[in-house]
Parts: sequence; C-alpha cells; structure tokens
Amino acid sequence: MTLGKWYGNIFARIYDPFMHKIEEKIFAHKRHSFLHSLSGDILDVGSGTGANFTYFSKNANVIALEPNKKMMEYAAAKFPVEANIELVLGGIGDGNTDFKNHQFDYIVSTLVLCTIPNPEQAFEHFKKWLKPGGKLILIEHIRSHNHVSGLAQDVINPVWKLVADGCNLNRDTDKMVQDAGFRTVSENHFHVGFRWFEGIYEL
Repeated sequence: MTLGKWYGNIFARIYDPFMHKIEEKIFAHKRHSFLHSLSGDILDVGSGTGANFTYFSKNANVIALEPNKKMMEYAAAKFPVEANIELVLGGIGDGNTDFKNHQFDYIVSTLVLCTIPNPEQAFEHFKKWLKPGGKLILIEHIRSHNHVSGLAQDVINPVWKLVADGCNLNRDTDKMVQDAGFRTVSENHFHVGFRWFEGIYEL
C-alpha cells in the first residue's frame, strides 16, 4: 500500500468524528436547506463519507462520485436512504467520469473543490454535464478577503494540505465559479474558523 493510499484510509476513518460537531452545529442545516427539495438527476461530487445522502429526497436520483475507496465504504454504511444513490469510484477528469453532456439537473459540491487538483477544469466539466437551466450548488471554504488573514492561510497551506488529504486553504473558489461563466442565483459568505461561501449558480 502506498503512503498516499495509507493516509487516505486513515483520513477516511477520522473524517466523520472530526467533523461531527461542526456538521451538527453548522452544516447539517445548510445541507438540508440546499438539498431536501432537489429532484431529478443529481451529481454529488466528492461525496466522501456520504454527508449529503440523508438530505436528498426520494425524488432524487444521485450519482455519488468519490475517488477514495475507503471513503466510499463509509458512505455505503449510511444506506438505506430515501434517495436512489449510485456510488461511483472516481474523480473529475478520469475514466470513470465520462458522463453525458447535459446529463444532470443539479451538480452538488460541498467541501470538495478545495481538494480537486484542477478546479478550473472541474468547472468546465460541470458546464458540459449540466442540463440547460441546471444548477450548481456549492458550499466551500475560501481564501480570506482580509490581507493579513489571507496571507496567514497562504503560509499555513503547504502543511495543511499534507495533513488534510490535499485540502487547500487558500483557493478563491468564489471567484473561480464566476470566471468559469456561471451566473449567481444566490450567494452568501460566512465565517466558521475560515471564510466560506455557499451559493446556487447557473449558466
């Protein structure tokens, strides 16, 4: 087993316990607010241990895409859920993500784009995969707009990335989604330790 795979297995094991308090206090409400009314064909990008699964309704047909096999095993343990969920092992841009153009009514990315190696490329895939009128739903942490805090994130990021399984603290993901050509339907910035944003976007 490679060091990367070994650490990925450890990270998968500790992820839910580590996130439990913040999920309970902050993100459970946000996930429910964004996801409970969605119906149709949905791509859950980087579905991890299945944090979104219980919030999808019975009217949701979800493809849950996750590159970490151990994460997927923890996600499978959350079944049964109301939604129809298909687990797909893979990441953006690899052979398992050969989705059809205009396949999805919604693409959901929650706490994921910080780890994707090429987020700009990911947005280009999202644009192809969304149906006309489809929506992109994001909850992500971002680089602070405050100069001092942003610089601190830049300094910390190399170490953070190593211990947090590739997570980048200092990405301007809120700007990336605009630069990719998405139009803001709704957006909100908030602080939970770092600066975060949540939003709904369309082409």
